Amino acid sequence: MHISSFTTALHQGRGSAFLHLHDFPSDELFDILLDACLHNRRLTVSAKGRAQLGCIP
Repeated sequence: MHISSFTTALHQGRGSAFLHLHDFPSDELFDILLDACLHNRRLTVSAKGRAQLGCIP
């Protein structure tokens, strides 16, 4: 897996990033993992979108 693909998968919360680390541990990915731990990269749903889903009364 290319580093940019790994970073994207990690930030999107996909399991492929974890599986890659499990199969191919690497010190090169330490800074990427540290950044992911320190910064919340999750996509958020707008309040309007949540209201449409019935999450906001």
